[in-house]
Amino acid sequence: MNAAKNLIAITALLWSLGAGASPALLGIEPGITTVGELRQKYGDAELLAHKTSEFGGPIYRVDGQLTGAEDVIEARYIFNRNGVPVAMTGVFNEAKFEHINLMLGMKYTMVKYSNRPLASHGQQRFAWYKDGDLLISLTQPQDSNLVYLTYADQRTRNLISASLKPDEKQDTRKIWDY
Repeated sequence: MNAAKNLIAITALLWSLGAGASPALLGIEPGITTVGELRQKYGDAELLAHKTSEFGGPIYRVDGQLTGAEDVIEARYIFNRNGVPVAMTGVFNEAKFEHINLMLGMKYTMVKYSNRPLASHGQQRFAWYKDGDLLISLTQPQDSNLVYLTYADQRTRNLISASLKPDEKQDTRKIWDY
């Protein structure tokens, strides 16, 4: 029974990556799905922040156990003031890198890819894709057994990066804890 549930959950995840589907992470679509729909789908989602100064909306974390898929560790969603996701990251076991990369490659335009050790910025493996303004990155940091799948446009990525840099004049609260 559990194996069947896991198979269904992974199939749904990969179907959302496949041809004909909008970009989605565990059924949550950037710029489309609302906070209410996330809470309805994942009732035990953890609220990490009620409101961010950068985007005006909440940040939620969904534990991998809530998804029913064994290779999903967690997913995080940043919402804007309108209640739709502007950035989302899924964390998976390293065994899923090639499979997710294959599914992304069937749908989106690859921007860059590396499977060499000690590649760009210490990342052992990465693949970047583009869908309009949306950038989709799949990364596995060097010496890590985790894979990160992130959806966000460049402006949002820049805001997140800026918020993670220490600033002596401001609170250095992190909004994206990876």
